[in-house]
Amino acid sequence: MKNKRTRLGVAGTTLAEMAIAVTVASFLILCVGVVVVSGTRICGKARIDCDLGRDATVALRFIENKVRQKASTEVAINSDGDMLTIDPESANAGYFHTDGGDLLYSDANGLSNVVVSDAVQDLHFEFVDDGSPEVDLVSVALLLTREGKDVATASLIKLRN
Repeated sequence: MKNKRTRLGVAGTTLAEMAIAVTVASFLILCVGVVVVSGTRICGKARIDCDLGRDATVALRFIENKVRQKASTEVAINSDGDMLTIDPESANAGYFHTDGGDLLYSDANGLSNVVVSDAVQDLHFEFVDDGSPEVDLVSVALLLTREGKDVATASLIKLRN
């Protein structure tokens, strides 16, 4: 009977092979990490764009719903064009204006509702003359800015006659 002896290290892996395997695995893990971080950043930027667009749309719809049912005599815009007053002659007057970066709707009782917070860069109201005897169109322009992203929206509201 022959003595079968194996040499140590012949059947296993060498230190160099292990080092190469660890290097390749580390590189693959690093690549996956870079892809995940990049995807997260892109998703965050897209979320900001989406949020700004949604905020602008909601703000314009809110203004339109308050103003659309009014006649031109029931709407007033200040000389700077940054404040629109609804029913200025009544006890139920309400007005849209900005305060810092907020778009607010305030009522005659002094209660204010924040329509958009921390994003309003510019708000402008203007009566538009369409050639008819009474002014029955109101233009609203809104610029929102958040984290370096801008969204500009505008709407033309036809008033009730």
